[in-house]
Order: sequence, then structure tokens, then C-alpha cells
Amino acid sequence: MNLSDIYQRFSRFTQNNAPALLTTVGVVGTITTAYLTGVASFHAARIIDEEQFQIDHDGARVRPYTLTLKDKAILVWPEFIPAVGTACLTVGAIIAANRVSSRRAAALASAYSLSERALEQYKQKVVQHMGEKKERVIRDEIAQDNFDACMSDKNEIIIAGDGEVLMHDAYSDRYFKFTVEGLKKAVNDTVYQILKVDGFASVNDFYARTPLAGTQAGDFMGWKDDRPMDIQITTVMTPDQRPAVSFTFHPFPGPKYHREH
Repeated sequence: MNLSDIYQRFSRFTQNNAPALLTTVGVVGTITTAYLTGVASFHAARIIDEEQFQIDHDGARVRPYTLTLKDKAILVWPEFIPAVGTACLTVGAIIAANRVSSRRAAALASAYSLSERALEQYKQKVVQHMGEKKERVIRDEIAQDNFDACMSDKNEIIIAGDGEVLMHDAYSDRYFKFTVEGLKKAVNDTVYQILKVDGFASVNDFYARTPLAGTQAGDFMGWKDDRPMDIQITTVMTPDQRPAVSFTFHPFPGPKYHREH
């Protein structure tokens, strides 16, 4: 392996891990700045003390004059150069990490939009060439496959009373018990939030209206009023041949859904 290969590997490593590396520099720089500031303050206090106080002929410490703030600054400023330099490096690393993360987030949002558009075009072509009924059959089979995969490790499946049925959220791949009326109300309330209240809603806003707990990514994905949420409901069968409900969001939630003021 020659130096060129080593440099290229190092360059790729730093580019791929830039946010983590810059954040590490920021953390280490913060600690180092605090340490160097403490050391500089200790040295500065000693320098000022030695300058202000002198030893007379009797060996006593006397204070012939008092230094002004300007005099003290001129006297000790070199002691703080390392701390200031480290602080500037730390601030620069934090700003750079934020910029890199912002650019990557923007790139991911752009890639998501392109993928969503391509998927929508594909679905339209499937409907156009195969018809809505065959497209629905394909969608139902996919929903059944996803539901079976989700339930494959469950030993018992219960459909409760009072109108509650087993439901499968295809987006987060979780199952829960809820009523169909409750599910529709959760959708309607979320759409109302989007169109009449805030102009947007997150996935976790919808989950908060269901028995499902919010997810880590749920606060970062959502819908705006130009494309409010809806769901596509599919009936699936449990392994013991009981009906259940599987649903998916349509359109899919996207990043940067907040309305810009």
C-alpha cells in the first residue's frame, strides 16, 4: 500500500465520519479550553500579584501602587492565547459539524422526495396497465405478507371485544388493538390539525391519537397542508384465520414538513 492509497482511504474516512469527528473535536476542545483557561487564570493571578506587591527592606510585602484593569490586561494577555486559540478551534468545529449535518439532511430530504415521486409514478403505471382491481390485489398481498412477518413470532393473537380489532401499522411495523372508528377519528383529527390548526402534523401527532407510542423518528417526519395525510386500509387474516386490519400512510410522511413562517 503506497502513500496515495493511504491518503485516499484517510480522506474517505474523514468525509464519511465528518460530523462525528468534528463533534469529538468540539467536545475535547471545550474541555481543553476550560483547563487552559484555569491554568492561565492561575498564572495571571500570580503575575499580577508579583507585579503589585514588592518586598521591602524588612522582608514585608508592600503595595506601592495599584494596577488598573488595562495594566493587568496588558500584563497577562499572553497567558490566555492558548485558551483563546483552543476556543476558536472548538467553535469552528461545532459550526462545521452543524453545516455538514445540515447539508446531509438536505441531501437526504431531496433523495426522499425523488424516491417518493418515482414510487408514485410506478404505482400510477401499475394502475394504468393492470387496472385498479389488480393493483389492489397486489397491495393486499403485500400487506398480508408484511402482517405475517410481523406476527410470525407471536404465540397468541387476540381480537378484543367492544369493536376492537387487531391492527397493523405498516409504516412502523407494529400491531395493536383499536377500533376502526377510533382509527378513522385519529386520521380525521390529524387532518384537521394540518388543514385548520397548525398547517402541519408529525407522525407522532397521529400516534398520540392511537394506542401506539411515538417513535424516535416520528417527530421528524410528517405532512404539510399541501399534502395532508390519509391512510390506505387493507383487510388481512391472522394465522388462525381471523380478520385484522393493516394500514399504511398515503402519502408517506416526509422530512422538513413544518410550515415555514
